Amino acid sequence: MKLVTFAVPCYNVEQCVAHCFDSILQAGHHEEIEILAINDGSRDNTLQVLQNYAKQYPDVVRVLNKENGGWGTAINLAIREAQGKYFKEIDADDEVETGNIANYLQTLATIDVDYVATAFREYNSQTKSSIEANLDDSLCNRAFDIKDFWDNHPQAWAFPIHAITYNTQFIRDIHLSVGDRYYTDFEYFLKSMPYVRTLYLYNRCITIYNRGNEEQSTGIKGYAKHYRDMAALSLRLVQFYTQIPAATLPAIQKSIRDTIIGTIAMSYELMMSPVYAGKNVEAKQELRRYDKALAQHPLFYRAMRSVKKKGIPYISIWRSTRINLLALR
Repeated sequence: MKLVTFAVPCYNVEQCVAHCFDSILQAGHHEEIEILAINDGSRDNTLQVLQNYAKQYPDVVRVLNKENGGWGTAINLAIREAQGKYFKEIDADDEVETGNIANYLQTLATIDVDYVATAFREYNSQTKSSIEANLDDSLCNRAFDIKDFWDNHPQAWAFPIHAITYNTQFIRDIHLSVGDRYYTDFEYFLKSMPYVRTLYLYNRCITIYNRGNEEQSTGIKGYAKHYRDMAALSLRLVQFYTQIPAATLPAIQKSIRDTIIGTIAMSYELMMSPVYAGKNVEAKQELRRYDKALAQHPLFYRAMRSVKKKGIPYISIWRSTRINLLALR
């Protein structure tokens, strides 16, 4: 068994995936690493690039080729196929902090936990600037029982996908799966939370998350194009929340609930703001359908009353008057 699988979903990434792979391979320790590349029906030369790496590093790089189905389908396949004890997702346009891999592997070899949270870095290609997302040193380099962690540090859990390394058997045991299209990384990090029993905090950067490309799904154009995916995600998360085991710690429930509320608020903004899709007739129609669907879940429906822009509860006003104040700006 490999120590860690770096799962890399790939779709039309021939221009950047080599940089991602090289950042992992240059660290050595190939006997402990698996790079699992999932070609999600790319239409460029991505598959050829991946296969070339597999030929050059046959004991490290493994390629899975599938029809296009979206990021989530690639992740779900990777979870089933991973051969590493631990599972780390890396986007093909991101990279790994090469200099920290050796110590990361050494740490993983000495622990046995469900969940490892690491530091990460965001790099903005437009401003050429980086933001370090470090963890609290006082919490690092020790394994926590989940109840002990939450009882003593209820505000400490704020780990996005870039920070997560899962125990592979753990996510298989809980049948972790995510939706097929955009923004399903929320499901990737939220759906495990009620079931994590042990975690370890590691305060060295592993993932370098690249931002600044407007064409990314988290850029303005990406949000405007994929607003339906955010809306669909938020409704799936609401449904997930209704199925959380009753024994889940209240602090965990609150953390999940607050994150879901954030995705719902973002869904309204994407459909209402002219910066995103607010000018589209289709978005206006989708907004009405979305609001009606959310009304079936009073907890989250009521939570939108307190969402404001410049002190104005624009969602509540739209509900009562059908006037979209965001569109008047």
